[in-house]
Amino acid sequence: MKRFILLVLVIVLLAACTAQPQTGTAPTPVPTAVEVNVQATIDTAVAATAAADANMNATIEAAVDSALEEATAAATPVPVDTTTYVTMTEDELAAAIDQAVAEAVTATNTTGEAAANATADGAITTEEVQTIEVYVSGAEEAVALAEELIDLYYAQYGELATETLTLLVALEEDLSTLNTTLDTINGVLVGMNETLTAGMELSEELYQALADSAAAAQTAVANAQIQSDAWQAAVETAVTNRQAAIAQISAQIVAADLPATLTQVQGYAETVRTAIADQNLSMSELQAIGQQSANAIASIQANGGPQLQNLAGSIESLTAVLAGGGLSQAQAALGNLESLIPSLPSLPRP
Repeated sequence: MKRFILLVLVIVLLAACTAQPQTGTAPTPVPTAVEVNVQATIDTAVAATAAADANMNATIEAAVDSALEEATAAATPVPVDTTTYVTMTEDELAAAIDQAVAEAVTATNTTGEAAANATADGAITTEEVQTIEVYVSGAEEAVALAEELIDLYYAQYGELATETLTLLVALEEDLSTLNTTLDTINGVLVGMNETLTAGMELSEELYQALADSAAAAQTAVANAQIQSDAWQAAVETAVTNRQAAIAQISAQIVAADLPATLTQVQGYAETVRTAIADQNLSMSELQAIGQQSANAIASIQANGGPQLQNLAGSIESLTAVLAGGGLSQAQAALGNLESLIPSLPSLPRP
């Protein structure tokens, strides 16, 4: 009987527990070890992906920066300091102009290559546009340098080397054409930049305009290089012929005595000083200097004696420097000559 009563009580308690309503939040299930490991793997993969993306972006930015730095170094010509090229001889100045044109050729050809590579896949990027802009800037600077040096050549030797000016004018025209073409390329690049910045796709017309203008620039700069080389060769020939012609001038007036000889020397020095005072020399001035040089040298040989023969050598050297287009060098040579004149033997008193 007692067992029966105990069994009934157990059944009643179990029923009560089963019927009790559940309130509040259900207990959070404890994750299994497998679930923990899976989540950890997922978290690690996400973190690794984020790190890889960050590294990739950093690598791309570094590559772009490096490309732009290399483009700047390759495209930008080394500027020639004013004091450097003002003191150049005619030959040296012509060579500097030819070098500036050669730098423009390099930068322009690189511009064309960069444009072709950037558009080869039909999708040019902002970074590629910026790189091409650097090359164009380098070409523009090289052309500007060449034009500046040409202006200096005109100022110093335009009246002396008249036989070479036809080629120089042709070179200027080619450089002007190149400048116009480079301006066109810049306009196309600006349009591309604006389109890309706005998040729009580049049109086929822009791609074609870049390709056409880059090709036109390469043609123009090739012509400029041909003209520059031809002109430089003409200058070298002109200088050589001019030096030979001045050296062959014969004396027309030989002084009768030492006082007249010294007067000729002083007159020669004054003629040279006046001619180069404006850093310019004409053919008529050079011919007058050549004639006075021949007269003074002949007079020194006739009346100066052994002690004045060095003075004759100084006059001959100064005249040759002027004939060779060395205006800056002539200034120094003239100063040396004038320093010798006061130390000449005193004239005998009457």
